[in-house]
Amino acid sequence: MKTRRSYQMTARAEAMAKTRARILRAVRDLAAETLNLSPTLETVAARAGVSFQTVLRHFGDRDSLFDAALDAAIAETVAEREAPGGDVAAAVRIAVDHYELQGDFVVHLLGHEQDDGRYRRVTDPGRALHRKWVTDVFAPQLAGRD
Repeated sequence: MKTRRSYQMTARAEAMAKTRARILRAVRDLAAETLNLSPTLETVAARAGVSFQTVLRHFGDRDSLFDAALDAAIAETVAEREAPGGDVAAAVRIAVDHYELQGDFVVHLLGHEQDDGRYRRVTDPGRALHRKWVTDVFAPQLAGRD
């Protein structure tokens, strides 16, 4: 049986997780809207509806925040692009929907990856994720081919 204290701890942990998710969403939304991978912590805090100190408490510094936002974006992309292996029609529909949402931002990132290492920190895992997705989804069609 849960005690009052365990309910409070659970509620606190859930609130912290929601705050963290709001901050990470703010980073991703700001990057996509402004085509800038370096929003200030103050801007992120304002967008997330939290204080600057809250952002620092959750992530420590801007690099850690960037890394966490990148990890969250990759996980979100994996979930968005889940498709049954071999179902070409579903895969194409999922890919088109994803590119409708993210295509402009992805093209911007690709256009700057040679100039700025921060962009490569996004595009390199994105490229690997896409290759794995193609291999997994189209495995039946690719069977027996190099």
